[in-house]
Amino acid sequence: MNSVLKSVCAMLKSARAEQRVAAAVVLSEIAPREPGVVSALTACLPTAPRPLRIAALEALGRIGSPAAVPAIMALLESPDAEVREGAVNALRAIGPGAVKSIAAQILEATPASRRALLEVLKGIASNDSIRALLTLVHSGHPDASREASDAIVALVPALGRSERSKLRIMLEEILRAPAGESPEGAFSAAMRAIASVAQPGTANLLLRLSGPRYPETVRRDALLAISGALKGGAIPPRIFAGILPMIQDGPSPALRSAALEVLGTVTLPASCLSSLLKLLDNPDPAVQRFAARCLGGKGLGGAKVAKRLIPHLSGNDPALRDAAADSLARMPESVPMLTEALLACDSVHRAWSVAHVLKAHAAQVRRPAARKIFDAAVTALVTEDRVWEPLLHVVRQVDPKLMHEWLMEASARFRGQRKYSEAEACLVPLSRGDHFDSEARYALALAGLRAARTRGSATLNAPFDLVRQLVRDPRFPLVDRLRKERSHIEPNDLYMLGFKLAEGSPEEKEAGAEILKTVAARAGATKLGRSARSKLRSEGLGL
Repeated sequence: MNSVLKSVCAMLKSARAEQRVAAAVVLSEIAPREPGVVSALTACLPTAPRPLRIAALEALGRIGSPAAVPAIMALLESPDAEVREGAVNALRAIGPGAVKSIAAQILEATPASRRALLEVLKGIASNDSIRALLTLVHSGHPDASREASDAIVALVPALGRSERSKLRIMLEEILRAPAGESPEGAFSAAMRAIASVAQPGTANLLLRLSGPRYPETVRRDALLAISGALKGGAIPPRIFAGILPMIQDGPSPALRSAALEVLGTVTLPASCLSSLLKLLDNPDPAVQRFAARCLGGKGLGGAKVAKRLIPHLSGNDPALRDAAADSLARMPESVPMLTEALLACDSVHRAWSVAHVLKAHAAQVRRPAARKIFDAAVTALVTEDRVWEPLLHVVRQVDPKLMHEWLMEASARFRGQRKYSEAEACLVPLSRGDHFDSEARYALALAGLRAARTRGSATLNAPFDLVRQLVRDPRFPLVDRLRKERSHIEPNDLYMLGFKLAEGSPEEKEAGAEILKTVAARAGATKLGRSARSKLRSEGLGL
Protein backbone atom coordinates (compact mmCIF):
# COMPACT_ATOMS: atom_id res chain seq x y z
CA MET A 1 0.00 0.00 0.00
CA ASN A 2 1.58 3.31 -1.03
CA SER A 3 2.01 6.36 1.18
CA VAL A 4 -1.03 8.15 -0.23
CA LEU A 5 -3.34 5.27 0.60
CA LYS A 6 -1.74 4.98 4.06
CA SER A 7 -2.49 8.66 4.68
CA VAL A 8 -6.10 8.30 3.55
CA CYS A 9 -6.58 5.17 5.68
CA ALA A 10 -5.10 6.98 8.66
CA MET A 11 -7.78 9.64 8.26
CA LEU A 12 -10.40 6.95 8.98
CA LYS A 13 -9.25 7.24 12.62
CA SER A 14 -9.27 11.03 12.71
CA ALA A 15 -10.89 12.75 15.65
CA ARG A 16 -12.90 14.86 13.22
CA ALA A 17 -15.98 13.01 11.94
CA GLU A 18 -16.06 14.87 8.63
CA GLN A 19 -12.47 13.84 7.84
CA ARG A 20 -13.29 10.16 8.47
CA VAL A 21 -16.32 10.29 6.15
CA ALA A 22 -14.26 12.16 3.54
CA ALA A 23 -11.57 9.48 3.67
CA ALA A 24 -14.19 6.74 3.09
CA VAL A 25 -15.62 8.68 0.15
CA VAL A 26 -12.14 9.04 -1.40
CA LEU A 27 -11.49 5.32 -1.01
CA SER A 28 -14.85 4.61 -2.60
CA GLU A 29 -13.92 6.73 -5.62
CA ILE A 30 -10.51 5.18 -6.23
CA ALA A 31 -11.56 1.66 -5.05
CA PRO A 32 -8.09 0.19 -4.53
CA ARG A 33 -8.00 -3.61 -4.08
CA GLU A 34 -5.41 -3.38 -1.33
CA PRO A 35 -5.83 -5.72 1.68
CA GLY A 36 -4.73 -2.91 3.97
CA VAL A 37 -7.47 -0.62 2.67
CA VAL A 38 -10.10 -3.34 3.13
CA SER A 39 -8.88 -3.98 6.67
CA ALA A 40 -8.98 -0.28 7.52
CA LEU A 41 -12.56 0.08 6.22
CA THR A 42 -13.88 -3.07 7.89
CA ALA A 43 -12.22 -2.10 11.17
CA CYS A 44 -14.35 1.01 11.45
CA LEU A 45 -17.69 -0.74 10.71
CA PRO A 46 -18.55 -2.08 14.20
CA THR A 47 -18.32 1.21 16.11
CA ALA A 48 -18.39 3.92 13.45
CA PRO A 49 -21.13 6.57 13.46
CA ARG A 50 -23.92 6.10 10.95
CA PRO A 51 -22.57 8.40 8.15
CA LEU A 52 -19.17 6.70 8.25
CA ARG A 53 -20.71 3.23 8.22
CA ILE A 54 -22.76 4.04 5.13
CA ALA A 55 -19.76 5.58 3.35
CA ALA A 56 -17.50 2.65 4.32
CA LEU A 57 -20.07 0.10 3.07
CA GLU A 58 -20.29 1.86 -0.27
CA ALA A 59 -16.48 1.86 -0.52
CA LEU A 60 -16.25 -1.86 0.31
CA GLY A 61 -18.91 -2.64 -2.26
CA ARG A 62 -17.01 -0.79 -4.97
CA ILE A 63 -13.71 -2.44 -3.99
CA GLY A 64 -15.42 -5.85 -4.12
CA SER A 65 -13.10 -7.85 -1.88
CA PRO A 66 -14.51 -11.11 -0.45
CA ALA A 67 -12.42 -10.49 2.64
CA ALA A 68 -14.88 -7.83 3.72
CA VAL A 69 -17.92 -10.14 3.61
CA PRO A 70 -17.92 -11.31 7.30
CA ALA A 71 -17.73 -7.74 8.60
CA ILE A 72 -20.44 -6.58 6.22
CA MET A 73 -22.73 -9.49 7.13
CA ALA A 74 -22.53 -8.47 10.77
CA LEU A 75 -24.42 -5.27 9.89
CA LEU A 76 -27.43 -7.12 8.48
CA GLU A 77 -28.83 -7.11 12.03
CA SER A 78 -28.42 -3.34 12.41
CA PRO A 79 -31.52 -1.51 13.70
CA ASP A 80 -30.82 1.21 11.11
CA ALA A 81 -32.65 0.40 7.86
CA GLU A 82 -30.28 2.48 5.74
CA VAL A 83 -27.27 0.66 7.17
CA ARG A 84 -28.92 -2.72 6.47
CA GLU A 85 -29.66 -1.62 2.92
CA GLY A 86 -26.05 -0.47 2.51
CA ALA A 87 -24.81 -3.86 3.70
CA VAL A 88 -27.06 -5.72 1.24
CA ASN A 89 -25.92 -3.48 -1.63
CA ALA A 90 -22.27 -3.99 -0.69
CA LEU A 91 -22.63 -7.78 -0.63
CA ARG A 92 -24.45 -7.72 -3.93
CA ALA A 93 -21.69 -5.56 -5.42
CA ILE A 94 -19.05 -8.01 -4.25
CA GLY A 95 -21.04 -10.61 -6.18
CA PRO A 96 -19.94 -14.24 -6.54
CA GLY A 97 -17.09 -13.66 -4.12
CA ALA A 98 -19.63 -13.21 -1.32
CA VAL A 99 -21.67 -16.32 -2.03
CA LYS A 100 -19.55 -18.90 -0.20
CA SER A 101 -19.57 -16.92 3.03
CA ILE A 102 -23.31 -16.37 2.69
CA ALA A 103 -23.96 -20.05 1.97
CA ALA A 104 -21.98 -21.07 5.06
CA GLN A 105 -24.13 -18.95 7.36
CA ILE A 106 -27.56 -18.70 5.73
CA LEU A 107 -29.00 -21.81 7.38
CA GLU A 108 -28.12 -20.57 10.85
CA ALA A 109 -28.90 -16.90 10.24
CA THR A 110 -31.70 -15.11 12.05
CA PRO A 111 -34.86 -14.50 10.04
CA ALA A 112 -33.95 -10.84 9.41
CA SER A 113 -30.41 -11.69 8.29
CA ARG A 114 -31.66 -14.62 6.20
CA ARG A 115 -34.05 -12.42 4.28
CA ALA A 116 -31.28 -9.88 3.70
CA LEU A 117 -28.89 -12.59 2.47
CA LEU A 118 -31.58 -13.93 0.13
CA GLU A 119 -31.93 -10.44 -1.31
CA VAL A 120 -28.20 -10.63 -2.06
CA LEU A 121 -28.31 -14.13 -3.57
CA LYS A 122 -31.21 -13.44 -5.91
CA GLY A 123 -29.17 -10.64 -7.46
CA ILE A 124 -26.16 -12.93 -8.17
CA ALA A 125 -26.66 -15.32 -11.08
CA SER A 126 -23.97 -17.93 -10.41
CA ASN A 127 -23.77 -21.67 -9.79
CA ASP A 128 -22.73 -21.08 -6.20
CA SER A 129 -25.71 -18.79 -5.48
CA ILE A 130 -28.11 -21.31 -7.01
CA ARG A 131 -26.64 -24.14 -4.94
CA ALA A 132 -26.90 -22.03 -1.80
CA LEU A 133 -30.56 -21.34 -2.52
CA LEU A 134 -31.27 -24.98 -3.30
CA THR A 135 -29.65 -26.01 -0.02
CA LEU A 136 -32.11 -23.76 1.76
CA VAL A 137 -34.98 -25.15 -0.31
CA HIS A 138 -34.00 -28.71 0.55
CA SER A 139 -33.79 -27.89 4.26
CA GLY A 140 -37.59 -27.89 4.45
CA HIS A 141 -37.57 -25.00 6.91
CA PRO A 142 -41.16 -23.67 6.92
CA ASP A 143 -40.11 -20.09 6.17
CA ALA A 144 -36.59 -20.36 4.82
CA SER A 145 -37.49 -22.92 2.12
CA ARG A 146 -40.33 -20.77 0.83
CA GLU A 147 -38.21 -17.61 0.87
CA ALA A 148 -35.41 -19.40 -0.99
CA SER A 149 -37.85 -20.63 -3.66
CA ASP A 150 -39.09 -17.07 -4.13
CA ALA A 151 -35.47 -15.94 -4.51
CA ILE A 152 -34.91 -18.62 -7.17
CA VAL A 153 -37.97 -17.45 -9.08
CA ALA A 154 -36.62 -13.88 -8.98
CA LEU A 155 -33.22 -15.10 -10.21
CA VAL A 156 -34.51 -17.12 -13.19
CA PRO A 157 -34.87 -14.22 -15.67
CA ALA A 158 -31.11 -13.56 -15.35
CA LEU A 159 -30.23 -17.18 -16.24
CA GLY A 160 -29.41 -18.49 -19.68
CA ARG A 161 -31.07 -21.51 -21.26
CA SER A 162 -28.46 -24.00 -20.08
CA GLU A 163 -28.50 -22.58 -16.53
CA ARG A 164 -32.28 -22.91 -16.43
CA SER A 165 -32.06 -26.47 -17.61
CA LYS A 166 -29.52 -27.32 -14.87
CA LEU A 167 -31.72 -25.65 -12.27
CA ARG A 168 -34.73 -27.65 -13.42
CA ILE A 169 -32.79 -30.91 -13.14
CA MET A 170 -31.64 -30.05 -9.60
CA LEU A 171 -35.18 -29.17 -8.54
CA GLU A 172 -36.50 -32.39 -10.07
CA GLU A 173 -33.98 -34.33 -7.99
CA ILE A 174 -35.48 -32.83 -4.83
CA LEU A 175 -38.98 -33.72 -6.03
CA ARG A 176 -38.09 -37.31 -6.90
CA ALA A 177 -37.35 -38.15 -3.28
CA PRO A 178 -39.82 -40.79 -1.98
CA ALA A 179 -42.67 -39.60 0.19
CA GLY A 180 -41.54 -39.28 3.80
CA GLU A 181 -37.83 -39.00 3.00
CA SER A 182 -37.80 -35.25 2.47
CA PRO A 183 -39.41 -32.56 4.62
CA GLU A 184 -42.85 -31.45 3.47
CA GLY A 185 -41.59 -27.89 3.13
CA ALA A 186 -38.84 -29.01 0.74
CA PHE A 187 -41.39 -30.46 -1.70
CA SER A 188 -43.60 -27.38 -1.59
CA ALA A 189 -40.67 -24.96 -1.95
CA ALA A 190 -39.18 -26.91 -4.86
CA MET A 191 -42.54 -26.93 -6.64
CA ARG A 192 -42.93 -23.19 -6.19
CA ALA A 193 -39.54 -22.72 -7.82
CA ILE A 194 -39.84 -25.32 -10.58
CA ALA A 195 -42.88 -23.64 -12.08
CA SER A 196 -40.57 -20.90 -13.34
CA VAL A 197 -38.29 -23.27 -15.28
CA ALA A 198 -40.50 -26.31 -15.89
CA GLN A 199 -41.16 -27.86 -19.28
CA PRO A 200 -44.46 -29.57 -20.21
CA GLY A 201 -42.82 -32.93 -19.52
CA THR A 202 -42.31 -31.92 -15.89
CA ALA A 203 -46.08 -32.22 -15.42
CA ASN A 204 -45.79 -36.03 -15.20
CA LEU A 205 -43.49 -35.77 -12.17
CA LEU A 206 -45.73 -33.17 -10.58
CA LEU A 207 -48.82 -35.32 -11.15
CA ARG A 208 -47.17 -38.09 -9.10
CA LEU A 209 -46.66 -35.62 -6.24
CA SER A 210 -50.38 -34.78 -6.30
CA GLY A 211 -51.21 -38.37 -5.37
CA PRO A 212 -52.67 -39.54 -2.04
CA ARG A 213 -49.29 -40.65 -0.62
CA TYR A 214 -48.32 -37.03 -0.05
CA PRO A 215 -49.66 -34.46 2.44
CA GLU A 216 -52.48 -32.25 1.22
CA THR A 217 -50.32 -29.11 1.08
CA VAL A 218 -47.79 -30.92 -1.14
CA ARG A 219 -50.57 -32.23 -3.38
CA ARG A 220 -52.05 -28.77 -3.74
CA ASP A 221 -48.68 -27.20 -4.55
CA ALA A 222 -48.06 -29.96 -7.11
CA LEU A 223 -51.32 -29.14 -8.87
CA LEU A 224 -50.52 -25.45 -9.01
CA ALA A 225 -47.03 -26.24 -10.31
CA ILE A 226 -48.58 -28.25 -13.17
CA SER A 227 -50.22 -25.04 -14.31
CA GLY A 228 -46.80 -23.36 -14.43
CA ALA A 229 -45.27 -26.31 -16.29
CA LEU A 230 -47.94 -26.32 -19.02
CA LYS A 231 -47.84 -22.51 -19.37
CA GLY A 232 -51.35 -22.23 -20.78
CA GLY A 233 -50.79 -24.88 -23.46
CA ALA A 234 -52.81 -28.00 -24.17
CA ILE A 235 -53.06 -30.38 -21.24
CA PRO A 236 -52.03 -33.97 -22.10
CA PRO A 237 -54.92 -36.46 -21.72
CA ARG A 238 -52.95 -38.40 -19.07
CA ILE A 239 -52.55 -35.30 -16.91
CA PHE A 240 -56.23 -34.39 -17.33
CA ALA A 241 -57.26 -37.93 -16.39
CA GLY A 242 -55.08 -37.73 -13.28
CA ILE A 243 -56.55 -34.39 -12.14
CA LEU A 244 -60.19 -35.15 -12.94
CA PRO A 245 -60.87 -37.47 -9.95
CA MET A 246 -59.86 -34.68 -7.57
CA ILE A 247 -62.73 -32.66 -9.01
CA GLN A 248 -65.25 -35.49 -9.25
CA ASP A 249 -64.53 -37.18 -5.93
CA GLY A 250 -63.40 -34.06 -4.09
CA PRO A 251 -60.92 -35.42 -1.51
CA SER A 252 -61.01 -31.90 -0.02
CA PRO A 253 -62.28 -28.45 -0.98
CA ALA A 254 -58.69 -27.15 -1.17
CA LEU A 255 -57.59 -29.83 -3.64
CA ARG A 256 -60.76 -29.47 -5.70
CA SER A 257 -60.20 -25.72 -5.86
CA ALA A 258 -56.56 -26.17 -6.92
CA ALA A 259 -57.55 -28.71 -9.57
CA LEU A 260 -60.13 -26.31 -10.99
CA GLU A 261 -57.58 -23.51 -10.98
CA VAL A 262 -55.09 -25.62 -12.94
CA LEU A 263 -57.59 -26.72 -15.58
CA GLY A 264 -58.79 -23.14 -15.90
CA THR A 265 -55.31 -22.01 -17.02
CA VAL A 266 -54.70 -24.61 -19.75
CA THR A 267 -56.23 -25.49 -23.09
CA LEU A 268 -58.56 -28.47 -22.81
CA PRO A 269 -58.58 -30.86 -25.79
CA ALA A 270 -61.75 -32.11 -27.46
CA SER A 271 -61.26 -35.48 -25.78
CA CYS A 272 -62.28 -33.81 -22.48
CA LEU A 273 -65.79 -33.02 -23.73
CA SER A 274 -67.68 -35.95 -22.23
CA SER A 275 -65.99 -35.45 -18.85
CA LEU A 276 -66.87 -31.74 -18.82
CA LEU A 277 -70.50 -32.51 -19.64
CA LYS A 278 -70.63 -34.86 -16.64
CA LEU A 279 -69.19 -32.13 -14.42
CA LEU A 280 -72.28 -30.02 -15.19
CA ASP A 281 -74.16 -32.46 -12.93
CA ASN A 282 -71.64 -32.24 -10.08
CA PRO A 283 -73.25 -31.22 -6.78
CA ASP A 284 -70.58 -28.55 -6.19
CA PRO A 285 -71.73 -25.24 -7.78
CA ALA A 286 -68.09 -24.21 -8.32
CA VAL A 287 -67.53 -27.34 -10.43
CA GLN A 288 -70.68 -26.67 -12.45
CA ARG A 289 -69.54 -23.11 -13.13
CA PHE A 290 -66.10 -24.33 -14.17
CA ALA A 291 -67.55 -26.86 -16.61
CA ALA A 292 -69.94 -24.30 -18.08
CA ARG A 293 -67.07 -21.85 -18.68
CA CYS A 294 -64.81 -24.46 -20.26
CA LEU A 295 -67.44 -25.87 -22.62
CA GLY A 296 -67.22 -22.72 -24.70
CA GLY A 297 -63.56 -23.40 -25.48
CA LYS A 298 -62.19 -24.02 -28.93
CA GLY A 299 -63.19 -27.44 -30.23
CA LEU A 300 -65.56 -28.14 -27.34
CA GLY A 301 -68.79 -26.63 -28.63
CA GLY A 302 -71.55 -28.17 -30.69
CA ALA A 303 -75.27 -28.81 -30.57
CA LYS A 304 -74.93 -31.30 -27.71
CA VAL A 305 -73.12 -28.76 -25.56
CA ALA A 306 -75.56 -25.97 -26.41
CA LYS A 307 -78.48 -28.19 -25.47
CA ARG A 308 -76.94 -28.79 -22.04
CA LEU A 309 -75.99 -25.17 -21.40
CA ILE A 310 -79.18 -23.37 -22.45
CA PRO A 311 -81.27 -24.57 -19.45
CA HIS A 312 -78.66 -23.04 -17.13
CA LEU A 313 -79.49 -19.58 -18.50
CA SER A 314 -82.57 -19.61 -16.29
CA GLY A 315 -81.02 -21.27 -13.23
CA ASN A 316 -80.87 -19.88 -9.70
CA ASP A 317 -77.08 -19.47 -9.62
CA PRO A 318 -76.15 -16.08 -11.17
CA ALA A 319 -72.51 -17.11 -11.64
CA LEU A 320 -73.54 -20.31 -13.40
CA ARG A 321 -75.93 -18.35 -15.63
CA ASP A 322 -73.09 -16.00 -16.57
CA ALA A 323 -70.72 -18.89 -17.27
CA ALA A 324 -73.25 -20.62 -19.51
CA ALA A 325 -74.04 -17.36 -21.30
CA ASP A 326 -70.36 -16.65 -21.88
CA SER A 327 -69.79 -20.08 -23.44
CA LEU A 328 -72.92 -19.95 -25.58
CA ALA A 329 -71.88 -16.50 -26.82
CA ARG A 330 -68.76 -18.18 -28.26
CA MET A 331 -70.76 -20.89 -30.04
CA PRO A 332 -72.37 -19.74 -33.31
CA GLU A 333 -73.75 -23.25 -33.76
CA SER A 334 -76.06 -22.62 -30.81
CA VAL A 335 -78.18 -20.08 -32.74
CA PRO A 336 -81.01 -22.47 -33.81
CA MET A 337 -81.41 -23.83 -30.26
CA LEU A 338 -81.20 -20.38 -28.71
CA THR A 339 -83.90 -19.23 -31.13
CA GLU A 340 -86.14 -22.13 -30.13
CA ALA A 341 -85.48 -21.45 -26.46
CA LEU A 342 -86.33 -17.76 -26.89
CA LEU A 343 -89.60 -18.56 -28.66
CA ALA A 344 -90.52 -20.99 -25.88
CA CYS A 345 -89.96 -18.48 -23.08
CA ASP A 346 -93.03 -17.50 -21.07
CA SER A 347 -91.02 -15.42 -18.59
CA VAL A 348 -89.62 -12.03 -19.50
CA HIS A 349 -86.57 -12.58 -17.28
CA ARG A 350 -85.71 -15.90 -18.88
CA ALA A 351 -86.32 -14.42 -22.32
CA TRP A 352 -83.86 -11.62 -21.58
CA SER A 353 -81.20 -14.13 -20.48
CA VAL A 354 -81.53 -15.93 -23.81
CA ALA A 355 -81.80 -12.71 -25.84
CA HIS A 356 -78.57 -11.30 -24.43
CA VAL A 357 -76.73 -14.39 -25.67
CA LEU A 358 -78.50 -14.52 -29.02
CA LYS A 359 -77.64 -10.91 -29.81
CA ALA A 360 -73.97 -11.92 -29.78
CA HIS A 361 -74.80 -14.06 -32.84
CA ALA A 362 -77.00 -11.49 -34.56
CA ALA A 363 -75.05 -11.87 -37.81
CA GLN A 364 -75.86 -15.61 -37.85
CA VAL A 365 -79.62 -15.19 -37.31
CA ARG A 366 -81.25 -15.73 -40.71
CA ARG A 367 -84.24 -13.73 -41.89
CA PRO A 368 -86.80 -16.57 -41.49
CA ALA A 369 -85.73 -17.06 -37.88
CA ALA A 370 -85.85 -13.31 -37.25
CA ARG A 371 -89.37 -13.26 -38.70
CA LYS A 372 -90.49 -16.01 -36.31
CA ILE A 373 -89.11 -14.04 -33.39
CA PHE A 374 -90.82 -10.89 -34.69
CA ASP A 375 -94.20 -12.59 -35.07
CA ALA A 376 -93.94 -13.87 -31.50
CA ALA A 377 -93.08 -10.34 -30.36
CA VAL A 378 -96.18 -8.92 -32.09
CA THR A 379 -98.37 -11.53 -30.42
CA ALA A 380 -96.89 -10.52 -27.07
CA LEU A 381 -97.26 -6.81 -27.85
CA VAL A 382 -100.96 -6.94 -28.55
CA THR A 383 -101.60 -9.02 -25.43
CA GLU A 384 -99.46 -6.71 -23.27
CA ASP A 385 -97.02 -9.51 -22.44
CA ARG A 386 -93.65 -7.88 -21.68
CA VAL A 387 -91.82 -10.79 -23.26
CA TRP A 388 -92.04 -8.72 -26.45
CA GLU A 389 -89.16 -6.58 -25.23
CA PRO A 390 -86.39 -9.22 -25.38
CA LEU A 391 -87.91 -10.68 -28.55
CA LEU A 392 -87.81 -7.36 -30.40
CA HIS A 393 -84.40 -6.62 -28.90
CA VAL A 394 -83.00 -9.57 -30.84
CA VAL A 395 -84.73 -8.51 -34.07
CA ARG A 396 -83.35 -4.99 -33.63
CA GLN A 397 -79.83 -6.43 -33.29
CA VAL A 398 -80.31 -8.46 -36.48
CA ASP A 399 -81.55 -5.54 -38.60
CA PRO A 400 -83.06 -2.37 -37.08
CA LYS A 401 -84.35 -1.15 -40.44
CA LEU A 402 -86.07 -4.46 -41.09
CA MET A 403 -87.72 -4.31 -37.65
CA HIS A 404 -89.00 -0.80 -38.46
CA GLU A 405 -90.42 -2.03 -41.76
CA TRP A 406 -92.13 -5.05 -40.22
CA LEU A 407 -93.63 -3.04 -37.35
CA MET A 408 -95.04 -0.48 -39.77
CA GLU A 409 -96.51 -3.31 -41.86
CA ALA A 410 -98.01 -5.03 -38.83
CA SER A 411 -99.54 -1.78 -37.61
CA ALA A 412 -101.01 -1.07 -41.06
CA ARG A 413 -102.49 -4.58 -41.15
CA PHE A 414 -104.21 -4.10 -37.78
CA ARG A 415 -105.37 -0.64 -38.80
CA GLY A 416 -106.94 -2.14 -41.93
CA GLN A 417 -108.81 -4.54 -39.67
CA ARG A 418 -109.98 -1.60 -37.51
CA LYS A 419 -107.96 -2.99 -34.58
CA TYR A 420 -106.53 0.36 -33.54
CA SER A 421 -105.25 -0.64 -30.09
CA GLU A 422 -103.21 -3.42 -31.70
CA ALA A 423 -102.01 -1.04 -34.41
CA GLU A 424 -100.88 1.40 -31.73
CA ALA A 425 -99.13 -1.34 -29.71
CA CYS A 426 -97.03 -2.34 -32.74
CA LEU A 427 -95.66 1.19 -33.13
CA VAL A 428 -94.84 1.96 -29.50
CA PRO A 429 -91.46 0.08 -29.69
CA LEU A 430 -90.38 2.35 -32.54
CA SER A 431 -90.67 5.39 -30.28
CA ARG A 432 -87.69 4.03 -28.31
CA GLY A 433 -85.25 3.80 -31.20
CA ASP A 434 -83.41 5.81 -33.83
CA HIS A 435 -85.87 4.88 -36.59
CA PHE A 436 -88.85 6.71 -35.13
CA ASP A 437 -89.40 8.98 -38.14
CA SER A 438 -92.33 11.22 -39.01
CA GLU A 439 -94.18 8.44 -40.84
CA ALA A 440 -94.03 6.30 -37.72
CA ARG A 441 -95.14 9.25 -35.56
CA TYR A 442 -98.08 9.90 -37.85
CA ALA A 443 -99.17 6.25 -37.87
CA LEU A 444 -98.84 6.03 -34.07
CA ALA A 445 -100.78 9.27 -33.55
CA LEU A 446 -103.55 8.10 -35.86
CA ALA A 447 -103.84 4.72 -34.17
CA GLY A 448 -103.72 6.36 -30.74
CA LEU A 449 -106.53 8.77 -31.59
CA ARG A 450 -108.83 5.95 -32.69
CA ALA A 451 -107.81 3.66 -29.81
CA ALA A 452 -108.60 6.45 -27.36
CA ARG A 453 -112.27 6.14 -28.30
CA THR A 454 -112.40 2.79 -26.51
CA ARG A 455 -110.08 3.79 -23.65
CA GLY A 456 -111.44 7.25 -22.88
CA SER A 457 -110.30 10.81 -23.52
CA ALA A 458 -107.69 10.61 -20.75
CA THR A 459 -105.42 8.72 -23.16
CA LEU A 460 -105.45 11.46 -25.83
CA ASN A 461 -102.41 13.29 -24.53
CA ALA A 462 -99.88 10.94 -26.15
CA PRO A 463 -101.30 11.17 -29.71
CA PHE A 464 -101.74 14.95 -29.35
CA ASP A 465 -98.07 15.27 -28.39
CA LEU A 466 -97.10 13.31 -31.50
CA VAL A 467 -99.23 15.59 -33.66
CA ARG A 468 -97.53 18.64 -32.16
CA GLN A 469 -94.15 17.13 -33.06
CA LEU A 470 -95.35 16.63 -36.63
CA VAL A 471 -96.48 20.25 -36.82
CA ARG A 472 -92.88 21.28 -36.11
CA ASP A 473 -91.59 19.16 -39.01
CA PRO A 474 -91.77 21.43 -42.08
CA ARG A 475 -91.17 18.49 -44.40
CA PHE A 476 -94.20 16.52 -43.24
CA PRO A 477 -97.55 17.58 -44.84
CA LEU A 478 -99.64 16.96 -41.73
CA VAL A 479 -102.76 18.88 -42.70
CA ASP A 480 -102.89 17.40 -46.22
CA ARG A 481 -102.47 13.88 -44.85
CA LEU A 482 -105.25 14.42 -42.29
CA ARG A 483 -107.59 15.79 -44.96
CA LYS A 484 -107.09 12.65 -47.04
CA GLU A 485 -107.39 10.30 -44.05
CA ARG A 486 -111.12 9.58 -44.32
CA SER A 487 -111.00 5.84 -43.58
CA HIS A 488 -109.33 5.93 -40.18
CA ILE A 489 -110.15 9.34 -38.73
CA GLU A 490 -113.62 10.75 -38.15
CA PRO A 491 -114.76 14.40 -38.19
CA ASN A 492 -114.95 14.42 -34.39
CA ASP A 493 -111.31 13.35 -34.21
CA LEU A 494 -110.31 16.11 -36.61
CA TYR A 495 -112.26 18.64 -34.60
CA MET A 496 -110.51 17.63 -31.36
CA LEU A 497 -107.13 17.93 -33.05
CA GLY A 498 -107.91 21.34 -34.53
CA PHE A 499 -109.35 22.56 -31.22
CA LYS A 500 -106.20 21.57 -29.27
CA LEU A 501 -103.78 22.94 -31.84
CA ALA A 502 -105.64 26.26 -32.10
CA GLU A 503 -104.72 26.91 -28.46
CA GLY A 504 -101.00 26.25 -28.93
CA SER A 505 -98.00 28.02 -30.46
CA PRO A 506 -98.31 30.16 -33.60
CA GLU A 507 -97.38 27.29 -35.93
CA GLU A 508 -99.79 25.00 -34.06
CA LYS A 509 -102.53 27.64 -34.36
CA GLU A 510 -101.96 27.78 -38.11
CA ALA A 511 -102.29 24.01 -38.48
CA GLY A 512 -105.29 23.96 -36.11
CA ALA A 513 -107.02 26.65 -38.15
CA GLU A 514 -106.63 24.64 -41.38
CA ILE A 515 -108.00 21.52 -39.70
CA LEU A 516 -110.97 23.38 -38.20
CA LYS A 517 -111.74 24.95 -41.58
CA THR A 518 -111.76 21.47 -43.09
CA VAL A 519 -114.18 20.29 -40.40
CA ALA A 520 -116.40 23.35 -40.87
CA ALA A 521 -116.55 22.80 -44.63
CA ARG A 522 -117.36 19.09 -44.31
CA ALA A 523 -119.80 19.34 -41.41
CA GLY A 524 -121.71 22.29 -42.81
CA ALA A 525 -124.61 23.45 -40.64
CA THR A 526 -124.37 20.56 -38.21
CA LYS A 527 -123.52 21.09 -34.57
CA LEU A 528 -119.93 19.97 -35.30
CA GLY A 529 -119.60 22.48 -38.14
CA ARG A 530 -120.94 25.32 -35.99
CA SER A 531 -118.52 24.39 -33.16
CA ALA A 532 -115.58 24.47 -35.58
CA ARG A 533 -116.54 27.94 -36.86
CA SER A 534 -117.09 29.16 -33.30
CA LYS A 535 -113.60 28.05 -32.26
CA LEU A 536 -112.07 29.75 -35.28
CA ARG A 537 -113.77 33.04 -34.36
CA SER A 538 -112.86 32.81 -30.65
CA GLU A 539 -109.21 32.28 -31.49
CA GLY A 540 -109.22 35.03 -34.11
CA LEU A 541 -108.33 32.60 -36.87
CA GLY A 542 -111.01 33.61 -39.36
CA LEU A 543 -113.38 31.36 -41.27
